[in-house]
Amino acid sequence: MKTITIIDTFGFLFRSYYALPPLSRKSDGLPTGAVSGFCSMLFKLLEDARSDDSIRKPTHFAVIFDSARKNFRNDIYSEYKANRTEAPGDLTPQFEYIRKSVKAFNLPSIELLNYEADDLIATYAKKIIKAGAKVTVISSDKDLMQLVSDNIRLYDPMKSKVLGEKEVIEKFGVKPHQVIDVQSLAGDSSDNIPGVPGIGIKTASELINKYKTLDVLLKKADEIPQNKRRETLLANKDKALLSRRLVILKDDVPVKDKLSSLLLKEVQKEKLYDFLRKMEFNKLLSRAISFYGEAENKNIKSNTPKIQSSKINTKGYESITNEKVFFFADDDYANEVLRLCDGCDKQDLPILWGHYFFFKNEDIIATLFNEVIDEEEYEKTIKSTKYLLTSSVNTALESLASGNSPVFYKREDKQTQNFEL
Repeated sequence: MKTITIIDTFGFLFRSYYALPPLSRKSDGLPTGAVSGFCSMLFKLLEDARSDDSIRKPTHFAVIFDSARKNFRNDIYSEYKANRTEAPGDLTPQFEYIRKSVKAFNLPSIELLNYEADDLIATYAKKIIKAGAKVTVISSDKDLMQLVSDNIRLYDPMKSKVLGEKEVIEKFGVKPHQVIDVQSLAGDSSDNIPGVPGIGIKTASELINKYKTLDVLLKKADEIPQNKRRETLLANKDKALLSRRLVILKDDVPVKDKLSSLLLKEVQKEKLYDFLRKMEFNKLLSRAISFYGEAENKNIKSNTPKIQSSKINTKGYESITNEKVFFFADDDYANEVLRLCDGCDKQDLPILWGHYFFFKNEDIIATLFNEVIDEEEYEKTIKSTKYLLTSSVNTALESLASGNSPVFYKREDKQTQNFEL
């Protein structure tokens, strides 16, 4: 059975922007951190797709964009998402290059005026299932959880985690087909969806589990034994129904791109390599050439700079515990560390868990830092970020194994503060 992968572009973009350290192009200072994270994600997805031999091997890809801030929901409720601030100043100029990156990877890019990306995803998902295929949506957006079924799953690329019915129940306390009703009651402050005042996810899930649907609940609201809850529901039926119109995803958007146009095509190596080179994503360019092979145009040469040694003073890094532990989440940096560790003594090797690296030997850290820094961005990141673990290596690994993130702190002027990944 065919599987079609749909990418929720901005859902991933904003997460990667806030999770990854800032990056800029040397030649002109253009911010590129979000573009770099997005391109690494695309490359990994395509790499996995072409190496996949399972029955869920993706055969089609679609990259979905939001077209504008306002859409048909603003006609329903003028205050919809009115509380949203403008995108950060260093993220806005990257949107153009995100779109260019999709073309560089030879993938179809889809957006439609007056509709949100989630509506396009819902529409294509419905068409795909009708055609007898399955869907993988690259997103962890809670608003897309209403789509989850036996044929539709979400995939979080930043956690390498599939989100199915079990995860939806953990999030909302109800099954996927009941998520809309729970959201209608609880509202959503991030989207300025009112919901019913005083009712959160927990209470909403209790009510929907008892009455099964929002319509039945509102019809029998006068039977609710708790006085305050009963009076609140009776007084705010209109807000619940309005919220339902806002949270439900349209699955009948008049999209023009046919499913056949989403077929995964061969990468045009010259085009991809030229884009990566212009963006100065030298390590990703190297990985792409290693996977896809050299471009036919032999005149194209890599402009990757030679490795420069720059001594890092590891004494500037103060561990909160006795463990000498360092953390970096950059894919390219992680791959470079692995390559360099091939020649390390066994006792000096880092413990690897995904892209988490835990070093106990301080000398090997300094050696690796000196060899890895071949671009100013890495040097700046390593010197200024200073991420430290607050727990031992074993505790951190146990936390990761259970699906949680260990607690990290960022040191600034000898002050310690919480730092969320």
